[in-house]
Amino acid sequence: MKNGFTLFELLVVISIIGLLIAVGSVSYAQAQKRGRDARRREDLKAWQKALEQYYGEEGEYPEDCSPGEDFLPGGVPTDPKSSFSYSSSCDTDSYCICAKMEIEGSGNADKNCNWGGSKDYFCVSNLQ
Repeated sequence: MKNGFTLFELLVVISIIGLLIAVGSVSYAQAQKRGRDARRREDLKAWQKALEQYYGEEGEYPEDCSPGEDFLPGGVPTDPKSSFSYSSSCDTDSYCICAKMEIEGSGNADKNCNWGGSKDYFCVSNLQ
């Protein structure tokens, strides 16, 4: 009686392990993208809230989109992925701030505030 595994059995096990690793790595990459997109949404909502508080006290929005440390501790947020950045356009009457989402079509951009021209962007604009 021989002890051990046949070459075929080893190849089957190695193939199954390889398939599980491939599926797991794709799922992990998607989870990272979803996480960064969620952070972008929260960053922009916090920025919007700070700009609205600034407007409430000053009666106008800051022209440089930076409400200052009193309203936005830590300063203006930066994108969690270094190759991406937030796009902003501000004046004393209005603002539009957008972030490109990594998961296509997961944005909310509309014709009034849409930096990139597609639903791939999440945008916030003035509420006043």
